[in-house]
Order: sequence, then C-alpha cells, then structure tokens
Amino acid sequence: MAMRSGAAARPSALLGAVLLMGAARAAAETPRAEDPGAPLARAEQLLRAGQTAEARALLDSAAQGADAQTLARIADACLRAGLVEDAERHALRAVRLAPGAPRLSLLLGQIYSVERKWPAAVERLGEAVRTEPANPQGHYLLGVTYSLMGEKEQAVAPLERAARLLPEGAAFRYSLGLAYLDVQREADAARELEAAVAREPRHASAQLNLGWVLIGLGRNREATPHLEAAARLDPRNPAVFFLLGESARRQGDASGALAGLQKALELDPTMPDALFALGTTYYLRQEKDKAAECYDRLLAAHPRHVGAHYQLGKMLLAQNRTDEAIEHLRTAVEIDPAAKGAHYQLARAYRMAGRTADAAREAAAFRNLGQEAAEQGAGRPEPLQPLPRKP
Repeated sequence: MAMRSGAAARPSALLGAVLLMGAARAAAETPRAEDPGAPLARAEQLLRAGQTAEARALLDSAAQGADAQTLARIADACLRAGLVEDAERHALRAVRLAPGAPRLSLLLGQIYSVERKWPAAVERLGEAVRTEPANPQGHYLLGVTYSLMGEKEQAVAPLERAARLLPEGAAFRYSLGLAYLDVQREADAARELEAAVAREPRHASAQLNLGWVLIGLGRNREATPHLEAAARLDPRNPAVFFLLGESARRQGDASGALAGLQKALELDPTMPDALFALGTTYYLRQEKDKAAECYDRLLAAHPRHVGAHYQLGKMLLAQNRTDEAIEHLRTAVEIDPAAKGAHYQLARAYRMAGRTADAAREAAAFRNLGQEAAEQGAGRPEPLQPLPRKP
C-alpha cells in the first residue's frame, strides 16, 4: 500500500497543512491601516464559491496602496484558495513594507513550501522561529517542510517543539506521530497519535494511522476500534478496510479478515496488499484455487510483486508443476535477491527437475542469507507499508 511521501511531495500536501492549521496572519509589529472591509470580504466569499477571476480582480484592487497588514491578509486569502503565485506576489510586497515582521516570514515560508522552493522556505521559517520562538506554528511548519523535503530526521525536533508549546494541538501531535513513524520510532508514534485522536476523535487519518502503527506493534485488539472509527469517518478509503481485515487475520479471525479484505477490493480492485492478504487468507484456509486466483489477479496488475510469485511458485511445486513453479520462483529471486524463502523453494524445484547444479547454487544463496527458517522472507505476508496521509 503506498505510502510514505517522498522527498518531493505535491504542493497540495503543505497546502492541506495550511488549511488545517489556519494560515499565518500579518505581523503585529506593523501599523494597521484602515481595514479594507467589504472588497476583501467579498473577494474571500468569491474564492470560497470558486469564482476565481472576479475574486482576483477584487484582491488586486484592494492591494493597491495597501499596508503590510492588508497585503498579508490578501496573500493569506490567495494561499488558502490555492492561488500560490498571487500569494507570493502580495506577501513579497508586504515584506518589503515591513521587512522585520516575523509572521510575514512565517507566511512567506508557507508559500515557498507549497511551491517546493525548499531552501527559501527553510530560510524564512527559520527566521520566524528565531524571532518568535514561542510560536508553535512556526516550529510546526518548519517540521512539516523538512518532512516534505525528505529530511525525516530533521523534521522531528521542530515538531517536538511545536507539540511541547501547544500540547493540546491535535494537528501538532498528529504530525509528530507521523514524523516518528518516518524514523521508525513506532512506540513514540503510537503515543502521539493516541494524543491526537483523544483531542480530535473525528480526525480520520489520525485514527487510521494509529490503527496501522498498533498493528505493527502487535496490539491488534487495540487497533480495531480506531480502524472502525476511521471506517465511519472515511467509508470510501480502501486502506481502512484492508487494515481491518489484516488486524482480524492476525487475530485468527478468518471471517473478519475476509470481510475486510473483500470490502477493500470492492473499493480498489487492484490494491496489492489486499489481494496478497486475501490470497494468503484463502491459502491458510486450504482454499488453494481461490488463493491462486488472488495471486494471479495481483500479478496481472503488479507483475513484480515478489510475494505473489513466491506463493504461486510454492503452490505449483506442491502440484508437481515444476517448470511453472521454477518460472515464478526464479522471477521472485531476480526481483528480490534477499527473498530467502524463494531461494529455498527454488532449490527444491531444481532438485525435483534434476538440475542439481542450479539446486546447489540456490541452496548456497539461501544459506548465505542466514540460518533463519526457510519460510521466512517472501513466504510471509509483506510488512505493512505506511499509509496515505491526509493532512
């Protein structure tokens, strides 16, 4: 299942964070001019209604001769509407009028992050946190920016500071939990995600990611109520039902596993984790034909799925269909040379086919990968992958 975002996340990812937190307002240090009033309010209404052209004209009119405070409000409105270039233009004018205002640095840092101008974003957000170290939003946005850049280790410290400054902030605790997941601190991630859902029970992604990390920690029963909450909040998300099925499967509840996995595949018929887990569930129930059908469907959509090649190879070998088994098992080890179980089964297949030299080579490869049980590796369901994030 896809998912941890890579080094260059889409601009909409940080824009979601902006919407979640509320965009920065203008600097308190700058003098206030007369409020632009009706034109700006009308433009914001038009933006919410999707009437972008008319709204932009009103905003540009309101910006004529405006002070830094008003320009920052206009930039903020543009940013929240996704008019990022307009937001940058107005914010830069505001900064020229009030160059030392920390919250203008915060606003411009957000804009640069949405535009993926990473060095400029870090510079501006760094200025903001240095001049306003008690403002949790600056630390939060700096941490989110590092995360979107792929600098996972660097993201943790500013997000920790944000959470310390405002421990009741559900968004801060949620983002810190995801940052801990990025650096394999699963127990810390569970703690922060639990804090997030305690403060905001309707945060579907927090419930979903908490369920995922609890499964990874072996706390399957604790995961179930969070996943059920996520299903109520986000009933069209196949990842929710995959995890409900996976949690049930790990608890030995085959019927619950089938129900969750089948629902996931109704929503996403080619979801690789759900197809593989459903095939494994059928395999363990001795429903080998249904298992093979799942693996075949999986390979039709994802032809380089190591686990599906391994499982089909093992099943074909059990039916003495040696040549077909060798084809799948050889593909598995070509894709993943560290798949120990596939090397072991391929050695067996070569021996059955009378190819002793090939069998000896694969047996040596298996031994070189370690002395763990033969079924370790591709023969087991693949580890759960991080989930899609919804800011």
